[in-house]
Amino acid sequence: MTMTQSQIARQERMIDVASRLAAEGGFDAVQMRAVAAEADVALGTLYRYFPSKEHLLVSAMLRQIETLYD
Repeated sequence: MTMTQSQIARQERMIDVASRLAAEGGFDAVQMRAVAAEADVALGTLYRYFPSKEHLLVSAMLRQIETLYD
């Protein structure tokens, strides 16, 4: 499935917020409602992209690994 530029930007915002929250307070600090609010997306939208907090955090970790690899 191909994503539009706005969908990619939305996904990146959600991952950015989750990464920051996790860096500040660990796994428990990442609350899906807070991520949605700070990324300026509806909670349902966040769950459409990431069905669980674990999916969201794994995506954030994968992005960090890719950055380190580059």
